[in-house]
Amino acid sequence: MFKCGDVVCELGQSFFGRAIRWFTRGWYEPRTWASHAARMIDATHIAEALRRFTVGVFDGNRKVKV
Repeated sequence: MFKCGDVVCELGQSFFGRAIRWFTRGWYEPRTWASHAARMIDATHIAEALRRFTVGVFDGNRKVKV
């Protein structure tokens, strides 16, 4: 169960998600798991910066780690 203020990191499988994981790591760093981070507002709503800052209902099918 998520709580207010939890930071969630998401695994993006799209081309852009893979590119972000590749280009944001250091030379001698292992591969990064996450390509996107967001913050939970409460147990069911998430605030994230996409093209614009949005607040929406969290989809439980997303691959995230807290």
